[in-house]
Amino acid sequence: MKQKTMYTETQPDVRYSRVNGRKADVIVNKYIGEEEMIIDPEKGVKQIMYAYMTNIFSVDPNTVTETDVKSNPDFYLDYEEEKEKDLTEKVAVLEEANMELTATIDNILTDVIPSLMGI
Repeated sequence: MKQKTMYTETQPDVRYSRVNGRKADVIVNKYIGEEEMIIDPEKGVKQIMYAYMTNIFSVDPNTVTETDVKSNPDFYLDYEEEKEKDLTEKVAVLEEANMELTATIDNILTDVIPSLMGI
């Protein structure tokens, strides 16, 4: 999820770190500007902070590559990870696939095979 972040140093547009073969952590930064912040009010000490819109997420590195993110960081600034489906959603997908398979088999048995046999 995109959020405003503050850093004491400038940041790269993209950080892409492979964790393993199935996961990569990604940080996308879009520079907004500099802001002066008081870090010690008693002494009047100020610090220049660099403001960014930032999105932090994890991806499958086989699906979203570092090149993908670096070539279009604005797209990935709004990118959201796909959430794993819960058991109910998984069952619904399997039931739909089963119904399609049943319809296809029925079509083969009642239409395709008889027409091939000349019946």
